Amino acid sequence: MKLSKWLKDHTAEERKALATAAGTTVAYLYQLAGGHRTPSYKLANAIERKTNGEVPANSYFEDEEGATAA
Repeated sequence: MKLSKWLKDHTAEERKALATAAGTTVAYLYQLAGGHRTPSYKLANAIERKTNGEVPANSYFEDEEGATAA
């Protein structure tokens, strides 16, 4: 699942809890979801852990052809 879908499917409280647990802000999560920013590997891994794997860390890192990097 992409972060944008996760944010849409969860409540404001859940979004805030994810941001806090991952050490960032809800606004930054939306920047990530919109593709305006790329997370550090540390943040991407934290988001994956805190979403119980629903948002894979490698979902942010795609090659030129749109395939997710391994």
